[in-house]
Amino acid sequence: MKKAVKDYHPLEGRGLTRDPMNKDVGFYSASGVYGDASLATVEKGRNVVEDRIRYIVDELRGFILE
Repeated sequence: MKKAVKDYHPLEGRGLTRDPMNKDVGFYSASGVYGDASLATVEKGRNVVEDRIRYIVDELRGFILE
């Protein structure tokens, strides 16, 4: 995780943006990270992806059954 960075902004309530010109959306983040990416693990990433896939599949099943 050599490239993992922490990217926080002191003002709460607004997210980060990758667009340095768009000040309305949030605060510029060159890394695109919001929080502390150094805390990430393969297991956490796998869980996030599996949960997202499960959610998408459930939503698609709902459309099929309608």
